[in-house]
Amino acid sequence: MVDAAASLLDELMGRFRNEDPEKMNKKLKWNDEDVCQFYCLRFCPNDLFTNTRADLGPCRKIHDEDAKESFKSAAAYEKRQLEDEFIRYAGNLLRDVDRKIAKGKERLALALQTEAMNLPPNLQRESKEKVALLTEKINKLISEAEEMGSEGKRQN
Repeated sequence: MVDAAASLLDELMGRFRNEDPEKMNKKLKWNDEDVCQFYCLRFCPNDLFTNTRADLGPCRKIHDEDAKESFKSAAAYEKRQLEDEFIRYAGNLLRDVDRKIAKGKERLALALQTEAMNLPPNLQRESKEKVALLTEKINKLISEAEEMGSEGKRQN
């Protein structure tokens, strides 16, 4: 609650509301420690997945338009370094999400397997027989279709 009130005050009165008047006029630069450099580059990844399972939470750094403008005048090598850092960070995020998806799929497969094992033996046998019968029918239809195709016969 205190953080929300502080951020609201920052938004209304400016970040330096409690500072000396001389410090209040200080403009932020893109390479200041408390400025979100990814925001200055293009966008902050923390803003990307809000209200999802992959939510990164609020960014702890400042998103400032003046700092973003100062980034445009930065040297090319500094921009490239920040772009490379962003690509590495995004790659790590992607790997984490892929890992979570893989774990979820494993859990789902295990749950389905456990559920199938909890069936009474007569239903297990019956379902296996049905699967075998359907597989046999499918294979037969495929071979018939291939034969008809090789003979030049086709349905309209």
